[in-house]
Amino acid sequence: MIIISLRFLNGKKGSIMKKSFGFTLAEVLITLGIIGVVAAMSIPALNAKIQKTELETAFKVTYSRLNEILKGIENDYGSIVSVAKDEDEFLMLLKSYSAGSSFCKKGQAAKICWPERWVSLNGTKISAPENMNILVMANGASININCFSATCTSKVELKENIGCVRLRVDTNGTKLPNRVGYDIFDFYITSDGLIPRGDSRTATTEDDPHGWGKASYLLRNGKIDY
Repeated sequence: MIIISLRFLNGKKGSIMKKSFGFTLAEVLITLGIIGVVAAMSIPALNAKIQKTELETAFKVTYSRLNEILKGIENDYGSIVSVAKDEDEFLMLLKSYSAGSSFCKKGQAAKICWPERWVSLNGTKISAPENMNILVMANGASININCFSATCTSKVELKENIGCVRLRVDTNGTKLPNRVGYDIFDFYITSDGLIPRGDSRTATTEDDPHGWGKASYLLRNGKIDY
């Protein structure tokens, strides 16, 4: 029988019981690969969530600001009816009640103040007309106007004869995604006040495939979860 001295095994010189707790190069590379795969899968989802949160906030801020502007006009004039007779006049009126806003003239709109190319919720491409004036609010939201009736008796896109003006709003200007239901929404200035498209008083439903009813949905639900 061969007996190996424990003193030798535990000795200071080249102990054969000494263990290494490091990682091999292969183990490190495998770990880094796993981390890379997980990051590649999770980062896009995280970025999308952050973008939706930013868009939800921009929508709420813009809607709140529009209500404040309209209340200011009504306080001064008593009613929105007959205050402005056409798109340009109404835009200038909104500008006078919107501190820090600016005005984009026709021909510049599709390049500077409104996205030149944008899409509906279902991906249909839309080209912005160049013959429109744009109001750019202090928070960066862009607004173009379609006046229906100076007496607020239009039924265009509505179920009742209460329509004055349609406001088409891009809540973050020319920044992406430039998509209806995400940063592009419609509102109506009516004799009943500011109404989001998709409201029960409008001719568009919240589940409209092009996304035009999402202003109402987002106000009610609070989230872009579609």
